[in-house]
Amino acid sequence: MYYGPEFNDPASDRSFQLWMSQNGYHTDLDLMGERGSMGAIGPEWASAAAVPGSLFKMYASEGGTRVPLIIRAPGMTQQGFNPALNFVTDVAPTLAELAGLSPTDMDGRSIVPLLTGTATDIYGDEDPVGLEVAGNSALFKGRFKLTKNSLPHGDARWRLHDLNHDPAEIRDLSAERPGLREQLLADYQRYADEVGVIPLPKDFDIQAQISVNVQRTMLSRSIPALVAAGSLIIVLILVAVLLYRRRKNQASGRA
Repeated sequence: MYYGPEFNDPASDRSFQLWMSQNGYHTDLDLMGERGSMGAIGPEWASAAAVPGSLFKMYASEGGTRVPLIIRAPGMTQQGFNPALNFVTDVAPTLAELAGLSPTDMDGRSIVPLLTGTATDIYGDEDPVGLEVAGNSALFKGRFKLTKNSLPHGDARWRLHDLNHDPAEIRDLSAERPGLREQLLADYQRYADEVGVIPLPKDFDIQAQISVNVQRTMLSRSIPALVAAGSLIIVLILVAVLLYRRRKNQASGRA
């Protein structure tokens, strides 16, 4: 699951613009915030909002995966900021332990030891954790992260980063540490095989696919109305033809 600033701007899609016009929505800046207004910050401001992380929601970069988590529970002492790595899959096991339950067959790990101060880390340097959505993938292992982001804002290439020294994911260490890169790739492949990740082509463009999906959905919803309108037009044409022939026959009879 990926978080971070929302970069999508539905109003930039022509099909969505048509839907907006038919359903009373608009992008008028003078009326922004009022009923029917549609607003979006777009990829540019989403990038700014994600600083120092790169990219934004839906992508496997730090801008799309690293967000703050605030937890308060009975018997928990106030601590402040804790930089330990944990994941969204850890939330359910944590809540289960706080509730006194013993969950089984659940992904993730409880972070109660972090919250109570009995541990400083939940994941060790040799614990790989994989993520994937829509062709955007990441493998975390200790301070290192292997990541790949699809089009249109990525290039579907695997890159290796040291998050301790490069949280903005600017420097790719693939050429400097090829052995580590291959190790993390193998870890990711094991994760992908385990959860059933479907490989996508390198030219897969999630924005283009979303646009296609929107157009198909709108077309499928419009088909009944189009069929009804078409049927009405055909009936009107037939009526007009019958009236025309009737008048023509009447005129011929009078002659």
